[in-house]
Amino acid sequence: MLEVPKLDKLVKDTFCVHGNSIEITPLFGPKRRILLNRTAYRIDLTGKDLIVEPLSITLPILSEQEEAEYNLSIVKTNVGDTFCLSGINGATFRINGTFSSHAYLRKGDEVAFGRNRIRCLCDDVEQELGLDYRVHPKLNVLIEGETGTGKTHLAKTLHEQSGVSGNFVHLNLSSYSQNILESELFGHKKGSFTGALSDKDGALKIANGGTLFLDEIDSISKETQAKLLLFLDDGLFYPVGSNQAEFIKTRVIVASGRSLEKLVQEGKMRADFFFRVSSEEVIRLDSLRECEKRLDQLLNSYEFKHGITIHPKLKRFYQNYSWPGNIRQLNAHLRKKYLKGKTNLLTYCEIDESLMKLNHIEMVSQDDHQFYSYREMKYHYFLKIYNHCDQNIKVSAKVLGVTNQTLRTVLSI
Repeated sequence: MLEVPKLDKLVKDTFCVHGNSIEITPLFGPKRRILLNRTAYRIDLTGKDLIVEPLSITLPILSEQEEAEYNLSIVKTNVGDTFCLSGINGATFRINGTFSSHAYLRKGDEVAFGRNRIRCLCDDVEQELGLDYRVHPKLNVLIEGETGTGKTHLAKTLHEQSGVSGNFVHLNLSSYSQNILESELFGHKKGSFTGALSDKDGALKIANGGTLFLDEIDSISKETQAKLLLFLDDGLFYPVGSNQAEFIKTRVIVASGRSLEKLVQEGKMRADFFFRVSSEEVIRLDSLRECEKRLDQLLNSYEFKHGITIHPKLKRFYQNYSWPGNIRQLNAHLRKKYLKGKTNLLTYCEIDESLMKLNHIEMVSQDDHQFYSYREMKYHYFLKIYNHCDQNIKVSAKVLGVTNQTLRTVLSI
């Protein structure tokens, strides 16, 4: 029996378990989603059409030579009861591009049986962002994370999960000057300032009964923080030019690209405001360079969504890259490769070389005050490119613009 190593909870939660779903993309016919509510299934490659029965799944094939049988069943392991897929009589399948005869399935995995595909489904937020969050719909939320980590998408998903009938109102606070921001946020009364020709409802009132998403909360002044604090405490706010408080009820999700706690320490944010926005639910989104599991899930999701395969060596290259733009940069890069690709197999090419030429590879961190000689800098730079390119001398030399022999000489290989 295949042994599962002892894994921490972070990895444990990624396994496919009873109650999860799979999506079947058969050789012929439409896709089919199935809830895994039994402990064992038999998968047969013997039919002309997709047939789903309580304990078996029959997949279509083109010829008898493709016939094969598999078991998909719950197995007790040290990380709990998880689904294991095994071939019968030596039958193999391809999981995430690699051939195998047995494997413990994880959410996001894609399994190919000949020309049929089965995807272990994640929830939408897992599929798009490589993460899974459940938050009580009445709790306000603070989301912290670098640019491109998916803060806006997560906020929209939390709104959709809440089931409220009101609007999702997104306001990027850094897009407005101080005076205009307060008008956009709280609304204003006619004549309250030059150009205020009529009353205007702000984002707070428009979001009544729904969700207000305040992006880049770290950019607002302490004065605006004080006015928002009143609203967060009591649901009250004053439109610009009005002495009459108004009351609304809405869920508030705020997002920041910087640590709010550090802003308090630097004197740039009110402590009481920080304690209020961080008092209910706090979600910190890791960057892709900090979470390899999340990157793997995103790559697997992209493969399934577009019907492509990313070569294992290319995946390792992506795992070694820092992705300073995170998910936004990754998706844009994969889209460019997908649209320019001539086959369904994505391999390393000049598009990937462009990643190495960006000024995002920092040889010495900003906090490192150690100085290096030119020779040391050259060595470390060549070594980093060499490792990024999966230790492929030919590819590394091409990226660096040097000969293979020069690379070998510098690295003594």
